[in-house]
Amino acid sequence: MLDMLTSHPYVRGADDTIHIYTTETKKMKPSAISKSRAEENISLLFESIYAGFSDYLEIFMGTEWGGFATSYKGEISAGYDPRKRIWYQLGSDAQGEVALTKAFYTHNLAASVIAMVKSFYNAENAFTGNVAISLSLNTLTAKIAKFGIGESGSIILMQEDGIILADPTNPQHIFTHIIATDILPPQRFMQATDRLQRVIFDNKNMFFQVYTLSNLPWKLIAFVEEKELWNECTFMLRYIGISGMIIALTLGFLLVMHMLQMINPVQHILILLQFVSNTAYPQNAMSFSRGDIELLPEHYDALLNELRKEIVLVAATPISPDNLLS
Repeated sequence: MLDMLTSHPYVRGADDTIHIYTTETKKMKPSAISKSRAEENISLLFESIYAGFSDYLEIFMGTEWGGFATSYKGEISAGYDPRKRIWYQLGSDAQGEVALTKAFYTHNLAASVIAMVKSFYNAENAFTGNVAISLSLNTLTAKIAKFGIGESGSIILMQEDGIILADPTNPQHIFTHIIATDILPPQRFMQATDRLQRVIFDNKNMFFQVYTLSNLPWKLIAFVEEKELWNECTFMLRYIGISGMIIALTLGFLLVMHMLQMINPVQHILILLQFVSNTAYPQNAMSFSRGDIELLPEHYDALLNELRKEIVLVAATPISPDNLLS
């Protein structure tokens, strides 16, 4: 959004006709001033964006001459000079990049906010001022509240200096330093860690982990009740145990199938030999008579002949799953 604003012809057309509040001796609303054509265009643009984006608390700009334009319709403080405000200075120092302010309290809106700021330049690419969008910390809290951690978990968004930006569980902590809260011990949250740690929070034993957000001077602290975490671990262990049994049974079944595939050719050979043996020996070998023993050489020759026939038959028969056991 800031990229669009800083490149918009209305913003780039801002000049020294934008109203200057530094000389005003009392509060006044933007609607009470006489606006130039340039300021009317900018005000219309800001109001249109504000109407379409409910998360934005205010869209505003300050010029190098001290002019100030805003989507806010309330009273502007007497003597207000945007060039002396931290958001304006941060935007100027960023030299065309988006800058993010620390949380601050705005008396005009009576709210704790953060602001995103970016410089804008005129048609000749000369620096003209900074445009900003502010977000309420309450809005940040409402956004974070939509993302739960289990049933007992919660999230705190904190600046690197320890100021709490969002806390859905304890909204009274917003815009308060974490040391001033009842979270014990608060010093442990000032450093990021890659492991879970225990803490007493809301009179409960909790686990927490601190994450540093890349490209943002913020930290995210995630809490979950110790009891719930252990319950989840127990469930997972049971799940893994049951899954392991299922996997073991599945592997066992596959192993048996694989063994059967290996055994089938052996079974085929055994059946073949049994068939040949039955053909060559119509009687049971254990009931051989003396005469049978005397005729053993002839039986042996008959066996060899039958084997030759069967081997030739097998060699001439295409091997397929259907005829392996036939």
